[in-house]
Amino acid sequence: MKSAWSGVEETGLLPLGARAAETQRSDAIMEDAKAVARLRDIDYDFKHFAHDWKSQLAVAVRTRLLDDAVTSFIEKNPNALVINLGAGLDSRFHRLDNGSLLWYELDLPNVMEVRRRYFQESERYRFIESSVLDFAWIAEIQQNDRPVLIVAEGLLMYFARYQVRDLIRHLVRAFPGAEMLLEVLAFGALGMTHYHDTLWRFNASLQWSLADSSELEQWDHAILVLDEWCVLDYYKQRWSWLGMVAHNPWFRLLYGERIVHIRFNRT
Repeated sequence: MKSAWSGVEETGLLPLGARAAETQRSDAIMEDAKAVARLRDIDYDFKHFAHDWKSQLAVAVRTRLLDDAVTSFIEKNPNALVINLGAGLDSRFHRLDNGSLLWYELDLPNVMEVRRRYFQESERYRFIESSVLDFAWIAEIQQNDRPVLIVAEGLLMYFARYQVRDLIRHLVRAFPGAEMLLEVLAFGALGMTHYHDTLWRFNASLQWSLADSSELEQWDHAILVLDEWCVLDYYKQRWSWLGMVAHNPWFRLLYGERIVHIRFNRT
């Protein structure tokens, strides 16, 4: 199975290992039993991640924040359509399914080939094999007047700024009225794979972030920033010294990954 994971695709194993490690803690922030099961099945040396505590914790916190945000959207919109970009081996659907929503997982063909070994499609749970930047995938989404939520976790930081902007502009036009949850890399990490205690192992570079999330509103007049959450503001007892300096703007800029919640207003 190693052949399916290289470069940017291999980074998809980082959140899987991190969620599995968190699930097995007595003070777990979130639980993902499927991640634990996948860890036993996949032929990969996850010991690479064993001492990368900041990366592991950041994944756990962002997973909790996203789970809560997606749950909130689903509670308000039980018939929701959720599009998970760069799905990897994520199992959020299985944690949050309410029995009536429609969920799409999208990732590169080689990654989806592996995904199909562990997850089964259904009428409400569908897979799309495509690069997120090949916008032809949008035509495969059957919206049917469902409220739309788009999730981009652990994905956009690997693209150039113009690619992220182009993607979001396409989404604005394709899904008017939709909401989106996107992970924004800590701004201080741009171009610094060695800043990240795991990514230096992979042939992948960190290319995109935002110092100020309001910049998104300048990309298209329909975009409205609704909220954002910084991982350093949660579970501070687990962040060690970072938790104690999280209030400092410089440290927040350097280390503070964020989840940003936006809406595509209808025009």
